[in-house]
Amino acid sequence: MVVKTALALVPLLLLAVGFPSAAEKKSSGSAQDEQAGEERFWFENWDDAVFSAKQEHKPMVVNIYSPACGPCRFMDENVFPSPEIHERLARDWVFVKMNAFDRERTASYDNKTMTYAELTLYFRVHGFPTCLFFDRAGNPNQRVIGSMEKEDFALILDYMRDEVYASGMTFRDYQKKKAKPGK
Repeated sequence: MVVKTALALVPLLLLAVGFPSAAEKKSSGSAQDEQAGEERFWFENWDDAVFSAKQEHKPMVVNIYSPACGPCRFMDENVFPSPEIHERLARDWVFVKMNAFDRERTASYDNKTMTYAELTLYFRVHGFPTCLFFDRAGNPNQRVIGSMEKEDFALILDYMRDEVYASGMTFRDYQKKKAKPGK
């Protein structure tokens, strides 16, 4: 009887432990990923990303996500890995993926050490996914909340990379200009 009860609990234990999502497997950085030839174009460690952005004098985009978020999975599965976005992120940006509810990993920011969950609150992120954009000097300057198609995200990356906002041009005007070449 005890053995049957213990065996009946095994499936429940497996559910409680959980299985890694496809995104977690891909971003784990395991030898298996390297053997499969998958190139990671993002950081999972905030401090490493900040250091890289300073060294390379690149702007940084931080994708703050929730593991249970459908729109976040859409971005992970359809937008970030698409060739045009992958190329832009790898070439022009330091890209960081940060779990908004992670209470184990820490980040140094504003002379403080915070967990990723605390850093999420510090930046007042309330919706997922949220992309925070930092300029080349490391200053946060824009945020985009929600999922979008890759074409829209590509335009946002270009607008932010080229610091078009500094000229006073709104993103909507930039979007219109790009939709009508020559005007």
